[in-house]
Amino acid sequence: MAPRSATCSPLAWVWTRSPGSGRARLGLDAAVDRRADDWRDHLAAAAPAGIDRVFENAGGPVFDATIALLNDHASIALCGLIDGYNLPHRPPGPSNFGMLLTKRVTTQGFIVLDHMNRAHEAEEHLASLIRDKEIDPVQTVVPGFEHLPRTFVQTFTHSRHPGKLVADVT
Repeated sequence: MAPRSATCSPLAWVWTRSPGSGRARLGLDAAVDRRADDWRDHLAAAAPAGIDRVFENAGGPVFDATIALLNDHASIALCGLIDGYNLPHRPPGPSNFGMLLTKRVTTQGFIVLDHMNRAHEAEEHLASLIRDKEIDPVQTVVPGFEHLPRTFVQTFTHSRHPGKLVADVT
């Protein structure tokens, strides 16, 4: 279950064709399937009052649509832009980049390597949340060393596996 906050209404992108299952499992108020033809409509319906906080790791059309829905003084933690990782040329930036200025959006890059000195602390905290059933880790485990190359590639593509994709080579 996603932790609740008085200032946060959890919304997530899900990779399944049944966003309701992801919504229930993760305790989200809304979930949007970015592969659905009408995902933009679902996003707008899920955020009728706009968006205040974004943890962005996909980029591309999803990021453009998110920027359009940002409220004034929103903030973005920019962690990745996976939509462009496998393209032969770097894609252009958001088509509505100027909205970040006019909406006075704070954007901060977030690189996990900058925080490696706190990795042990994070691992302990997350382990306690899992142990206490405050969060439910979502992962897909693919057994077998022979599947390792395909599984690795799927981590950078739009695989249909829910949560973290793990190759079990034991």
